[in-house]
Amino acid sequence: AWSLRTLGHAAYITPDAHPLKDYFARQLDNNLKFYHATYVAGNPNALGVYDGSGAGSFKVKASAPWQDDFLTWSFGYL
Repeated sequence: AWSLRTLGHAAYITPDAHPLKDYFARQLDNNLKFYHATYVAGNPNALGVYDGSGAGSFKVKASAPWQDDFLTWSFGYL
């Protein structure tokens, strides 16, 4: 979420005439398309939860709820 938000900042704040403007905008668009294809259109189960990664695929056993909230906020912000 932090890097996605920062990429959005870079795409927004870079002047239109700067050579990296298109690069940042393209990278941001690619990330948003990936997340949409994977977690929105990517066959979530009947409850709307993405479960295509299989049990045990996440190495972390727990995470803070604010991290999920910040990712959700980042998408809305962008």
